[in-house]
Amino acid sequence: MSGGPVGQRSDPVPYTPEAQQKVREFQSRQNIDDPMGQCLLVGIPRIYSMPMPFKIIQLPNEVIFVHEAFRGIRVIPTDGRPHPDDIEPAYLGNSVGHWEGDTLVVDVRSFNDRTWLGYGATHHTDKMQITERLTRTGPTTISYEAVITDPGVFTKPWTVRSGFSLRPNERIREYECGENNLEIIKFQELLKKPELFVDPTRLQPRQ
Repeated sequence: MSGGPVGQRSDPVPYTPEAQQKVREFQSRQNIDDPMGQCLLVGIPRIYSMPMPFKIIQLPNEVIFVHEAFRGIRVIPTDGRPHPDDIEPAYLGNSVGHWEGDTLVVDVRSFNDRTWLGYGATHHTDKMQITERLTRTGPTTISYEAVITDPGVFTKPWTVRSGFSLRPNERIREYECGENNLEIIKFQELLKKPELFVDPTRLQPRQ
């Protein structure tokens, strides 16, 4: 499957005034704080917007997502079990799912705060929770919706929507972000040039 920017859309990002100010600061720093530039695993829902393919494996009691991007893997039980008691904060959180007809509904929680959301948003906190809904809409297409709540930065739930398309001749390839990664060097050089930054009060958060 593949996602990508085609068909992506979201409601306006409902950041609190304090969180909006943080977005302005990120923008004023040319987004050099983006964790992806440091080769950190991108989280949800941003991982679906990466141009690399991913694979969905449906088994009787679980659904597995294998992403080429950053070697992301999610194993989602669908047998009714709850979240485990010993979960730890993670880039992709912890997921449990169930079926509502043909729709896979996934409850994701226990995130760390080291990812950016994508879809026009940046930061979040470890209080974030996401409800994902994936529905097959045709032989080669899946619709995707994520409702994101985070009382640490949002004033209300935020919804993003996208779609995935089958790529029958594609395969998951090896992905290594750190090798020859020039982004970190570029960011370090930018930090030495404060004149390149802009006053964050002059910026508005992206919607």
